[in-house]
Amino acid sequence: MNRKELADKSSSSSPWHMWKFASHFSQMTFAFEILITIGFWSFVYDAPVEPSTSREVCLFMDHSVPFTVLCLDFIFHRIYYEKAHLLINCIFLGCYGVVNFVYTKDVH
Repeated sequence: MNRKELADKSSSSSPWHMWKFASHFSQMTFAFEILITIGFWSFVYDAPVEPSTSREVCLFMDHSVPFTVLCLDFIFHRIYYEKAHLLINCIFLGCYGVVNFVYTKDVH
């Protein structure tokens, strides 16, 4: 393919391009990690009394490292986020929040 064909293909409105999938999943993961990180450090971290230092290290690793790595991925790969993906990501985040809240209230 020449350069013009690639440019035309990338600007098409078809959702079946791998870069669109990668961009959508990256944006969704980034949004989830922002929500999880802020929620954990704001509301959950002080609640449990952890039995060991290793468990506390695991909590730091689970709720800090993924967000940091995603930020680095965003910076180094210059992933383009489309506004059209924002609506579907907000729907997923809303469903995730409701399910997580209901699960937390029922189990704990």
